[in-house]
Amino acid sequence: MSTPATPEPERERKKGGPWANRIVSSEVVRTPEYDAFMDKLAEYHEKRGTTFTREPELGRKLLDLHKLYNTVTKLGGYDNITEQKGAWRDIANTYRSPVNNSNAGYLLKTIYYKNLAAYEITNFFHKEPPPKEWLEDRSAAGGAIMTRTAEDFMAGQAASPKAEANGDSQSPPPTTEKRRLRQSTAMSPSKYEIQPNAGDPGLRQQPTPRSFFAPDTTPQRAANYSRSSSSSQQQTSQNQSQQSNQPATNGAHPQVFSSGNAHHFPDFRPGLHTLPMVRPVLTPRTAPGSFNRAPFRRPRLPEINGLHNQHMGTRFGAGCPGPSLMHRITMSLKSELPDDVEYAMGQLVRISHDAGDDLRADHWPALCETLFHMLGSVVQLVKDHGTEDSVYGTEYTEKLERVINATLIIRNMSLNTENSKRFALVNKPKDILLEGLKLPNYPNLTELKNYLLEITEGVAGWLPFGAGDTLLDVLAEDLGSIDRGKLLGSMRAICRLVVGRDDFNRLGEIPFKYITRITNLLMLEDDELVSACLDFLYQYTTHEENIERLMQPPEGQELVRQLVRLLLFQGITGEQLVYIKMVKKPRPPVHDIPHLPNEIVQDLLTYAEPERATKWMRCCFEEDPEADITQIALWQAYQARFNEYVSAGFPLLPAAEFIKNVSVAFQTASAMVLPTTQGQKFIIKGIRARETPMSTKGHVYLACKWFNTPGNAVSKCTAQLATPQDLWAHILSTHLTPPADPSVAGRPLWCNWAGCPRFGTDGEKNRFNVIAHVRTHMPDMKKPRSVSREEQEMLDDPDARVIIRRCQTVTDERGEAGGIPLTSILVLRNLSKRGGATAKMLIDGSREELAEVMAVNKPLATWVGDLLVGGLSGVE
Repeated sequence: MSTPATPEPERERKKGGPWANRIVSSEVVRTPEYDAFMDKLAEYHEKRGTTFTREPELGRKLLDLHKLYNTVTKLGGYDNITEQKGAWRDIANTYRSPVNNSNAGYLLKTIYYKNLAAYEITNFFHKEPPPKEWLEDRSAAGGAIMTRTAEDFMAGQAASPKAEANGDSQSPPPTTEKRRLRQSTAMSPSKYEIQPNAGDPGLRQQPTPRSFFAPDTTPQRAANYSRSSSSSQQQTSQNQSQQSNQPATNGAHPQVFSSGNAHHFPDFRPGLHTLPMVRPVLTPRTAPGSFNRAPFRRPRLPEINGLHNQHMGTRFGAGCPGPSLMHRITMSLKSELPDDVEYAMGQLVRISHDAGDDLRADHWPALCETLFHMLGSVVQLVKDHGTEDSVYGTEYTEKLERVINATLIIRNMSLNTENSKRFALVNKPKDILLEGLKLPNYPNLTELKNYLLEITEGVAGWLPFGAGDTLLDVLAEDLGSIDRGKLLGSMRAICRLVVGRDDFNRLGEIPFKYITRITNLLMLEDDELVSACLDFLYQYTTHEENIERLMQPPEGQELVRQLVRLLLFQGITGEQLVYIKMVKKPRPPVHDIPHLPNEIVQDLLTYAEPERATKWMRCCFEEDPEADITQIALWQAYQARFNEYVSAGFPLLPAAEFIKNVSVAFQTASAMVLPTTQGQKFIIKGIRARETPMSTKGHVYLACKWFNTPGNAVSKCTAQLATPQDLWAHILSTHLTPPADPSVAGRPLWCNWAGCPRFGTDGEKNRFNVIAHVRTHMPDMKKPRSVSREEQEMLDDPDARVIIRRCQTVTDERGEAGGIPLTSILVLRNLSKRGGATAKMLIDGSREELAEVMAVNKPLATWVGDLLVGGLSGVE
C-alpha cells in the first residue's frame, strides 16, 4: 500500500519537534492542479504497491513534485537528463537551497527516480514499466530507465539459459542500449575475415565453466580415502585454473591471447604456441535453453543403412586456438596463393589503420620485406599492362589493387617514427620510390602516387641527400600539378627532405614559375594548402639569392601583403576590458541593529529556542565578509528584545549557546578573538546589521527616514513598515497631517526626509506641493532591472576602464603562437634579415598593419615587435 510521508513543518516547529531545525522554506504552492496531480500520483503508487514521499526534502527545502515532473519531461525525460553530464546538478541549483550540498544533483535524481520514474514511463512514454523489484527497489545509479520496460524485462528473462538451467525465477538485469550496441559490434564479423557458409549452423555461446570429474590415478592399494579425495580435489582445481586461463574461441567472444589482444585486434609480437586444452561443451542437460533456438540445434545426419546416425563425433583440432593472426598473415603472403594473399592484405589494411603505431617493423622484418617487394613489382606491372583506361582487365586490376594495398600498409606504418627510420635505413626504399613517382600520370595510378608521396614524406629525413639528388627533381615536377593531393604531398616531402641539409641551395634550382604559383596560393582560404606553402617558403627563404628573386616587384610587394594578412588568419575577434585605474568602492555604512516591528516579534515567539535566536539573527543581520560586530553587543540586543517575554514562558538562550548558534544562522560567520592593546576583543566576523528588518518569510521592511527635528539624529523616526503603501500612509498620518485648526492652514511645511533641502529655510505653505515632492522619495514598487557587474562599475566611474579590441589566433598548449600566423611571421623575419634593403623597404611599407597586429594579437606581439624594431640577432 502507498503510504505518503508528508512532513508538517509548521506544526513541528511550533512544538519543537524533529523538524524544528531542518525545514527552512518550501516551494510547494497548493493549487488545484497540484492537488490533482498529487492525488493521481498517490493513486498510481497505491496500485503499484510502492511508497513515495509526498513532499520530499532537498537541503532543508520541501520540493514540489508536480513542478519537478514538468521540468524533467520538458527536457526530454529522466534518461535524456541522465546522459548529460551535470544536468541534474544544474536543475538542483535552481532551487537555491539554503544549505550548500555538493551532492544535491544526485539527491534530486534519487527523489525523482523513487517517486516519478515509473510514473514517467507510464504517462509520458506510454509504456508499461517493469516490476518495482527492477525499478524502485534498486538504486538510481542503474542506468537508463527506458531500457527497463516490461518488454525488455521479459526479453531478459527469456534470454537467460543459465536461469532456466538452474531453475532461477529472477532474470538478470535487462541489457542497456550501450551494452546491446557493444555486443553487436563485438559479434559482427570483420570486413576482411572469412565468413561462414550460409548453411552452417551458428556458433554456440560460451557456457559457464564447470568442473569435470578427475579420477584418482594413484595405485589403489597405496592410497587411502582421504589421500585420494585430496588428490582428486587438487587435480580438479588445476583443471579449473587451466580452463580459466584458456582463451575463448567461440563466435560470440573474440579469441584473447596472453598479451590481452583480441582476435580481431591481434598480438603484433611473436607469441608462444599453446597446447590444446579441454573445454566444457554445452549439452541439453547443462544448458537446455541454448538448444531451444534454431541456430543451436544439432544438424541431422543422413541415414546409414536405413538407421539414423546419432553420433556426430569430435571435430579434429577442436579446442586448439592455433597460431596468432600475424603468423597466419605472414604465412599467407609467403604462400603466394591468391585467396590467402587477398585475405592477408585485407587484414593488414585493417590492422595498420586501427593500430598502425603498434605494428612495429622491427618485430616483423620478413613482412616488411614482402611488402616492399610487392611495391617494387608495380614498375614492371605498369610497363607490361599499364594504360590510361581505368578498366583494363581483371588480372591487371587485381594485381594493381594488391600493390596499392601494400603501399597503403607501408604508408600507415610509416606514420610511426621508428618504422620510418627502419624503412629508410634497412629497406632502402629510395630507388623504389623514384621509380614509382616516375610512373605515368594515369588516372588509375593517382591513389598509388599519393601514397608514395606520403611515404616519401615520412622517410625523407633519413634518406641520403646530396647536390645532384634526383629525388628532389622528381618531387619538384609535381609542384605544377593540378591535383591538390600531389601538390600537398610534393611540398611536404621537399620540406622534410631539405630541412637542415640544403647546403647546396637545391631549392634555388626549382623553376621560378613553381615558386610564383606557391606564393599565389597564399590567397586561398585552404588551411592545409596555405600551411604547406608557408612551410615551403620558410625553407626557400633561408638563402639570400632566393629572397632576392622573391622580392622583385610587383610580386615581392604582394607577397609581403599576403604574409601580413595571414598574421590574423582565422583569428577570433572580441573585446577586452582594461581598467586604467583602481576602483575602490566605499564600504557600506554601518547601521544600528534595527528595531523589530511587533508583528515580526510575535511571529518569532512561535518558535522554540534555538530556532527563535536563529530567526532573529536573520531578521536583523545579513552576511558581509568584511564586517563584524562584538559578541556582547549582539547578545545585549537579543536580550533587550526578548527579556520582557521571559515571565510569559519564553526563556532566553544562554549566552554561550547563543554565540555558538551564529554559525547555524550564517554559514560564513564565525566567532573570533582579536588581541588589542586594551586586551582581547570578542567579535563575530562575517555579519552586519541590516538597515531595515526582514520578516521570517524573507520580506524586507521599509524604514521611515523622516527627522522630526532637521539635523538632529536622535529625532529620526523609528517606524518600520511592510509595504510602500503603509509607509506613505504613515507619512501622511504622522508627519504631514493637516492642521486641526483651519486658521493655521497656511503655515510653512518642509521635507524632512533624510535631510532633503528642497524647500530651504522658508518652507512651502502649499501642503499639496510638499506632498507631491515627498512622494518622489517613496521606493519604486516596480522590480528594478538587474545590472551586471561591468555595467555597475561603468555607472560608478565611466572613466575607469577602456575597451580594447582583440583578435586571438591559434595557440599551442602553452598559450604561445602557432599555426599559420607563426609560420608567416617566421617567413617575414627571414625576408627582413636576409633580403637586404629591398625587403626591409617592403616590410616598412606595412608598418601600420604590423603595429595593429601587435596591438590586437597578444601571442604574436613579441614576434611582431622584434620584426618592427629589428631586435633579432639570428634566423631560425
